[in-house]
Amino acid sequence: MTDLSLHAEITRVANDLYWQRDEDGHLRDLETFEALFLSAINSIQTSYARSKGDALRTWGEGSRAYEAICNLCNREEEQKLREALKSYRAEKDRFDNFEDDCEVFHSMAAE
Repeated sequence: MTDLSLHAEITRVANDLYWQRDEDGHLRDLETFEALFLSAINSIQTSYARSKGDALRTWGEGSRAYEAICNLCNREEEQKLREALKSYRAEKDRFDNFEDDCEVFHSMAAE
């Protein structure tokens, strides 16, 4: 997954989570793993934006030090975002499988 597709995927997932609705058309409450994913994404992006801003103020745009800090931040940020997305997907799969198991159990109990 390239840097652009990673950010596109995270943006898509975040937008989906922010705007999911329940059966009555109301915004639904997020599951814990969904809220943790959104919080992690926000924290990661804020932290690296702060680091890049500090480097810009300290060394100035175009300086070698600034470029080195930005490159390092971008690589680290991408890795952490990738890990957060992977963790979210694993939790979502577990949650979806649990819901499927519950539906099977309820249908068997109803018979």
